[in-house]
Amino acid sequence: MLRLLLDSSQNALYVALSRDATIIDRIVDTTPHRQSELLVAKIDELLKRNKIEAHNIEGVVVTKGPGSYTGVRLALTVAKVMSIVLNIPLYLVSTLRSYADKEKTTITLMNARAGRSYFAVYQGKKALIEDCILNNDEVFLFIKEHPDYLLSGDLKYLNLNPSFSLPLIENLALADAEDLCPNSLKAAPVYLKGTASIYGN
Repeated sequence: MLRLLLDSSQNALYVALSRDATIIDRIVDTTPHRQSELLVAKIDELLKRNKIEAHNIEGVVVTKGPGSYTGVRLALTVAKVMSIVLNIPLYLVSTLRSYADKEKTTITLMNARAGRSYFAVYQGKKALIEDCILNNDEVFLFIKEHPDYLLSGDLKYLNLNPSFSLPLIENLALADAEDLCPNSLKAAPVYLKGTASIYGN
């Protein structure tokens, strides 16, 4: 199945094509604050250089958040429109899950600002701790208590190093029937609100 993969949930813009869960081409643009200007143009560029017409795409996969308010909405809106206009399946994937290792238990993190992190723990596609927002102190404590868990995601803001290097877009290519959105028109971004605690405080 030929699918278009999209992510603009953070600073970088990812546009890729996959066939049968394998990436065949991609564009990554790290120009800050220009995703809204570049997304449609980059999709067009990717399709043209692979000699693919839009009607040949058989599905579109997009991150649904958490992430930048505008960024999450941008890629999701474009994905919804393509799904509806082309009458193709829409697949929604958590941005945090897209950072997880395929098999090993992984702590996935993104900067939520103000001393907080978007946080989740995944074992493959299964969420052991669902996407939430934690204070960074709790994040460091959890990492210390679970030294065998992998670390992945946007980690520079915590001065941490990832346990492995897997581009987010590679995991989007693995989206399957469990990620299928039953009604593209009702697809909605995920915006986490409020700081949680995983220690019952």
